[in-house]
Amino acid sequence: MSGDIELLVLRLGLLAILFAYIGLIARYLLRAAQAPRTRRAASRRAANLVVLVPGESGLPRGARIPLAGRLVVGRSPESGIPLGDPSVSARHAELEERRGQWFVRDLGSTNGTFVDRKAVGGRWAPLRPGAELRLGTVVLRFEQDGLARGGVRLRQAGEKPYEAEVHH
Repeated sequence: MSGDIELLVLRLGLLAILFAYIGLIARYLLRAAQAPRTRRAASRRAANLVVLVPGESGLPRGARIPLAGRLVVGRSPESGIPLGDPSVSARHAELEERRGQWFVRDLGSTNGTFVDRKAVGGRWAPLRPGAELRLGTVVLRFEQDGLARGGVRLRQAGEKPYEAEVHH
């Protein structure tokens, strides 16, 4: 009889080890399935461009343009963000998100692309919340995760309003 009890205890022990092993595998798979979603959600931060100076784009002042992925901004109707202003080139600039950070570069436009009054040229320039992006006579403010909402950035003492050489 003691041999039967020992065999039963051995079988129950083996069964307990098997259930523990299956539980660990299930826990690992559950965490692995949730991890990519968490990482993707963190990199997809809400970003917008807010129209400060619409020029002749047809957009109202204060309009919000949602951003996602990689977009071309330009006068062309095929652009991801079409701006119908004559000072904006057909393919003026490109915006791109990389790991939650947004960047902009000029695509050889006639009137240039500026971030906070600095020409970006063909190199990728980072956009920080509150940055002002100028394309021709159109001025936009970059917002991310709700940051930089509120009023327009006030000019510093002695700072001139946007006056740039614009070719039509």
